[in-house]
Amino acid sequence: MSARVKLTDVAKRFRDSIIFDDLDLQIDPGSFVAVMGPSGCGKSTLLRLLAGLEMPDVGRVQVDVGAQARPRISFVFQEAQLLPWRSVLQNVALPLELDGVDSREVSALARDALIRVGLGEALQKYPHELSGGMKMRVSLARALVTRPHLLLLDEPFAALDDVTRFRLQNDLRAFWLAERMTVIFVTHSMTEAAYLADRQIMLSRRPAEILLDRVSELPTHRQDALRVSSVYLFEIEKLQSQLQDALLQAARQSRAQGGWRLDEEFP
Repeated sequence: MSARVKLTDVAKRFRDSIIFDDLDLQIDPGSFVAVMGPSGCGKSTLLRLLAGLEMPDVGRVQVDVGAQARPRISFVFQEAQLLPWRSVLQNVALPLELDGVDSREVSALARDALIRVGLGEALQKYPHELSGGMKMRVSLARALVTRPHLLLLDEPFAALDDVTRFRLQNDLRAFWLAERMTVIFVTHSMTEAAYLADRQIMLSRRPAEILLDRVSELPTHRQDALRVSSVYLFEIEKLQSQLQDALLQAARQSRAQGGWRLDEEFP
């Protein structure tokens, strides 16, 4: 089961800064969506609203999995956020413990999640013994162990080297294909958004508006060979071109009101 996401007339302010003003967005169940935009535009705030960590000042945020079910939402942050005094297995088991899962099941479920991310041999290690890529795998396993309806990821691979990042991108895409949960992935990287997601959304500077909302034309199944293919390069070119068109249109509309300049939007 996956979640349907809907934001209606959402406004959010921090102190004197307006993050969102009258934002509308709908994401179908089972979608894989990448959200891009300049630093500080509200990408992380959007995820926090969906996770229930923040509440909108105005409007409605809905994460719906049907009338009879409470949505399971998992959040993967840019830093792995592991508890240093708990082993890898214990870190992954934590969400199950908090959900009151039978203690006889917790260890087996956590172990299975770690095997899925390739860490079956690291169950008893502690965070200080892990590489950056291994820590992020633990974080993914912890997010997946509850079989979430909605998986939120806030630039989780930004600090990793290319080899590790590409491997984790492939793993995440494979997990999504297997489970078909709804995924919303925040990134600064246009190439990452193009490779991972089936839909790309670009936000403007705050108060954030949706500048671009497009559907990918890449095949469903994606492997490393795609990264150097003409199909992938053409997809990136189309994404860049459509973004520039959207920026020019927005700049024309806002110039008369003294709004942002085009050269300020995405430095």
